[in-house]
Amino acid sequence: MAAVNVAGHTANAALRPADNVQASGNAAIEACTAQAAGYGAVHIINTERHSPGRVTVWGTAAAGESRKSFRCVYGSIIMSFDVRDIPAN
Repeated sequence: MAAVNVAGHTANAALRPADNVQASGNAAIEACTAQAAGYGAVHIINTERHSPGRVTVWGTAAAGESRKSFRCVYGSIIMSFDVRDIPAN
């Protein structure tokens, strides 16, 4: 019985880092979306995980004729947020 509990505990422990990675990705998207929302309606283009605790989020924000692209680097907080204008055609 003890072996089953140990094996079960080990299996659960093995899942935790993946859960933490997923949670940090979701937190990054939420935080970066909130930061970009000041520029208009947000569309997330891509995310890239550099490590379990660091995620880069790319996206656009649009309000009327104004469009901007952004790059947001998230750890447990937003570490950097860069915005560029997207020229109108």
